[in-house]
Formats: sequence, structure tokens, C-alpha cells
Amino acid sequence: MNLRVKDVKEALLKSGVSPKVIDQLFKLGIDEVRYMTSSELVEKLKIDSKTARKILRAIGSTFVEIKPASEVIMHKKRLKIGVKEIDDLLGGGLEQGTLIELYGRPASGKTQMAMHITINARLDEKEGGLSTKVFYIDTERGFSPARIEEMCRFRGLDPQKIMDGILYVSAGSTHELFVAAERALDLIKDEGVGLIIVDSLLSPFRLEFQGIKELAPRQQAVKELMRILKRACEKDAIVFLTNQVVGRVGRGIETEKYRPAGGFVLGHIPNLVLLIRRLKGNRRLIRVVDSSYLEEGEAIFAIDKAGIVPVSPDW
Repeated sequence: MNLRVKDVKEALLKSGVSPKVIDQLFKLGIDEVRYMTSSELVEKLKIDSKTARKILRAIGSTFVEIKPASEVIMHKKRLKIGVKEIDDLLGGGLEQGTLIELYGRPASGKTQMAMHITINARLDEKEGGLSTKVFYIDTERGFSPARIEEMCRFRGLDPQKIMDGILYVSAGSTHELFVAAERALDLIKDEGVGLIIVDSLLSPFRLEFQGIKELAPRQQAVKELMRILKRACEKDAIVFLTNQVVGRVGRGIETEKYRPAGGFVLGHIPNLVLLIRRLKGNRRLIRVVDSSYLEEGEAIFAIDKAGIVPVSPDW
């Protein structure tokens, strides 16, 4: 018997949970159960709230691991964008084990950024990459192999070598998106995936859940998806989400004029929230809007045939 499984069973039995309920919990999957709320557990197992809280505390006790902070910090890799101004803004790049949300208006460069970091993740660590595979979940059919190849050629990279390490799935419905997200957890271990892209996060939800009556079910579904993606972060993958925007009436500057779609359910789930905004021509601005570990700030860059690049010195 797996040591963790044994520990969980012992903790549940010690807490007075019946063997029948324990069997039900393992059928659901302990990794799934540990992220549920007590009310969700009550609904799924038809148990009382007191038992649900008891179960969650017992399971949680086997997953709480206390270690020196130095151990946590020392082993975090960073995925570099390759533009000094952006990497400086991000404290050296996108940190391993974090969930990042990039939001912006249509044609602002969200998918371009997603494809750019997809290429970068395939590079060796000494080149600022992760030296891992990438799982690209595409909900809007925005992924372009031709664009990936173009970026590679203009950067002097072998397109075939890069593409061989990109695992792609089109997920046009919420059901397909959930299946892909669950599959991502297996791919981290089975295929060595270190970066998971979801482009774009809320597109299927906004198509399928329309009107005020559908708001609560939609928010609950988004919450469940985010729970799965956070599990990927616990496995040290970087999860990079693109998101659409909704307008705010009577606001002026970009961060106040628009906000990420999804409302309160996304809230502070991402470790890092970034805004991308289109400037004149091919120039873009990226801003740290919310982060638990970075200061607010912004950087300007450009998008050309090579992908995300520094702005021209003569700008």
C-alpha cells in the first residue's frame, strides 16, 4: 500500500470516519476531495457538515508538510520571456509552481505571448527555458503552428525540435476543457510537462452559461476548474491562463476601465495577474496588476516575426 494512502486511511479512521465513507472518498479521489469545500462534500456523499469538516481536517493533516523556507525558494526555476524589461518586472521570469493570469482586450497580444513562452519553455535552462514539454489547451482555435515555426526561424531555432515537445488539444466546450485539465495532471508526470497553457480560460464558459440565471452555475464550474489547475501548480508546473475582459462604466485608465472576466470566483486564485495593452503599432505594455510576491509595475515591448522582443532603441 502506498505510504500516503495508508496515512490518509489511518487519519480518517482515527477521526471516526466509517470504512464505507472512506471507500467512497477513495473512489472520488483523495487529490480531488482535499480541494473540496465541506458543502461540496456534503452534497456528493450525502453526509452531514460535521462529518465533512472532520474528513477534510483528517485528510489535510496528512498533506501538511513543514519545511525550511530556504528549501522552497532554492528549487524554484524561472521561465524567462527573453526581454530584459519584462523579466526584470517579473523578478527574473515566470516562477515554477505558479498560476499566472494574463488578461487584455482582443488583439492585445495574449495568444502571441502564450505561444512565445511555449517556445521558451522548450529551451534549456541555461537559455532561460525549462527544458520541458508544454501542454497547450486551446479553447478559441488561436494556436498557430505556422506562427510557432515563424518565431523559431527568426530566432534561429529548429521548429521541429520545438514542436515535438508541444502537446496540443482543442477544447471548445467546458466538458472538453475539464477533461484536458485533468489530463494535464497526468502529463506532468508521464510526459514531463512543465508549462500548461489555457488560451483562453473563460471562452467556453461564456458561450455555454448565458444570462443571470446561469451565473451561479458558471461560477461554480470555473471554481472547480481552477481547483484542478492549482493542483498542477502543486506538481511544480507553471500554469499560464489568458483571459478576456469586461468593461467598467465611467472609468478612465486601462486597469480601471476593464477588468478580467470571471468576477470574484477568480479573485486571488492566480499567484500573478498581468494586464497586456496595445499601444501604437506593434508595441505593447504589460503591467503587474496583482501579485503576492511582486511589486506593481509595467514594461513596454514589441511583437514582431520573432515573437516578444524589446522595443526598438530609436522608438
